[in-house]
Amino acid sequence: ADSLGMDKAVLGKLLATSYALSIGLSSVIGWMVDRYSAASVTVWTMGLYLCVACGGFLAVHDLQSFAVVYVLHVVVAGTYYTAAASLPMALFPRARFLQFDGAKRFLFCTSNIALSFLLGPMLDSTGHDYGLTLLSGALLAAASLVMFRRLSRAARGRVGAASSA
Repeated sequence: ADSLGMDKAVLGKLLATSYALSIGLSSVIGWMVDRYSAASVTVWTMGLYLCVACGGFLAVHDLQSFAVVYVLHVVVAGTYYTAAASLPMALFPRARFLQFDGAKRFLFCTSNIALSFLLGPMLDSTGHDYGLTLLSGALLAAASLVMFRRLSRAARGRVGAASSA
């Protein structure tokens, strides 16, 4: 927002609009998770985020395009977190839930720290080209989709058959 000269008040209004939309969508997302499963809605949402991030990387060039991509980014990211909230309860074994959930949280925090250390110098070396954060998000979303597909195949027992074929 700063690099495009957007006023902080406008950015605040965009964030408030994004949160209002996210809150309004939360019941719909919850219904979709109940109807189609947390994993399915999470995968579809990650695919949508991949599209938003790629589109944003290619399309943001002025205040108007930034505003649209910013709102979409916040809403879709919020949708992802809402859809994925129940994944641990659905995927982790009940008897060892805390062990698995603790490991997940450790990996999440560690990866956030590592990405911060990588993204900062990348932005410094590119003259603060913040569009690269969207590209990074798109690459991570793509990797996430690959991993979800792999996990889905493993859950159906197809990994061993696919690997040996």
